[in-house]
Amino acid sequence: MLQLAEVFYTVQGEGAWTGTPAVFVRLAGCNLSCAFCDTDYALKFFAPVAGLVARVRAEGGACPMVILTGGEPLAQRETPALIDALRADGRVPGEWLASFPPATPVFLQPEGNKPANVALAMDAALREPARYRLSLQTHKFIGVR
Repeated sequence: MLQLAEVFYTVQGEGAWTGTPAVFVRLAGCNLSCAFCDTDYALKFFAPVAGLVARVRAEGGACPMVILTGGEPLAQRETPALIDALRADGRVPGEWLASFPPATPVFLQPEGNKPANVALAMDAALREPARYRLSLQTHKFIGVR
C-alpha cells in the first residue's frame, strides 16, 4: 500500500520537459526535512499499486508522462513496483527513452526565492554549458500546481 499526498494532471514546470502535460503522483512523507521545501507531502490517503495506476489513467487519459514526486518517493518500499506497473501500462514511450543521450545534462534547480542561489546555479550553467542547465519552477510563474 502506497502513502499518497495527491494525484493531479497539469504541465511539468521544471527541467527538460517544462511545459509537457504530465500526471503528478505526489507520494507522502519525507525523511529529509529540507528547510527550503515548498511541498505539502502530508499523508492524505493510501492506495495499492494497481489502484494508483488506474487513477493515473483516469486523471491523465492518454497522457504518457507520469512524474513521481513528493518528499522522497523511493523511501517507500512499493515505489519500484509502482514504476514497473506504470511502465507496463504504457506510460513511458520508447521514443522518449531513446531521446536521452548518454551524457544527459544536469539540471540545476536553485531555491528560487533566494537570489544568491539562483546566481550560483546560473554561474555554473554559464561556466559549463555542455553539462549544466538552469531549471526554474516555471509552473509557479504561470500560477499552476
